[in-house]
Amino acid sequence: MSYDIYLKDPVTGKTAEVPGHLMHGGTYQADYHPEIGTFTPALNTEASLNITYNYGHYYYEIYEEDGFWAIYGVSGFDSILMLEKMISLLNEKYKKGEWFRTKRNKAIYYDENGNEIEGIIAIVNKTMPARKEVSIETKTGI
Repeated sequence: MSYDIYLKDPVTGKTAEVPGHLMHGGTYQADYHPEIGTFTPALNTEASLNITYNYGHYYYEIYEEDGFWAIYGVSGFDSILMLEKMISLLNEKYKKGEWFRTKRNKAIYYDENGNEIEGIIAIVNKTMPARKEVSIETKTGI
C-alpha cells in the first residue's frame, strides 16, 4: 500500500510536468508495444511522489498531527519547503545510525520452472508469473 501525491496547478487541476526521468523502484510507467507484445520502461514527466506505507511514520515524526497528509492542499512552493524540512530533519536524526526495524510485505515472483525472478521481468516479458507474498523485516533509516 502506498500514497500518491501530485503537484497540481491550482487553476487547471493538471499535474505539473518535470523533465522526463525513469523511475527506480516503486511503480513503473511502461509503454506497451503490440507489434512485439512487450512492455518497455517509459519516461515519467509527472511531478509526483509515491510514499510507501511503511515510510509514512517518518512524516508523523515531523508533522505530528497530520503526518504526510500535512502536504495536501498546500502550494507547490510550500510543499517543497515541507519536503526539504523533512529530509533535513530525518537526515540529521538517521544519519547518526538511529536505524530501527520495520516489517513490510514483499512479493516474490517465480517463473514456470519455480525459479525466483524480478517483478520487472514479468512486465517486460508480459507474463503472469506465480506470486507469493512474504513478510520481511528491514532496517529503516535514511
